[in-house]
Amino acid sequence: MVAQLREVLTREGRPVTVVMGMDEPAALEAHARDLGYPVLLDVDGRVERDAGIRGVPYFIVTDRQGRIVSRQAGAYDAVEPNRRALGI
Repeated sequence: MVAQLREVLTREGRPVTVVMGMDEPAALEAHARDLGYPVLLDVDGRVERDAGIRGVPYFIVTDRQGRIVSRQAGAYDAVEPNRRALGI
């Protein structure tokens, strides 16, 4: 689901950054390589702690200045419901 949402938003010209964490470093690196696009690895969990993330997937939408405009914990199984929930 994350890959599908990223693909749609990227086609629309919306910048997307995927951050992965909450797993063993070797598993994160292997999964990131399999995705085939850039992924930031949060191996020490700093991003998750700082953002107050309690589960995955967790989406954060920011404006161009980096201010958070919406959040969503969990995901729907299709792109459009996720977009509606995030307001994008």
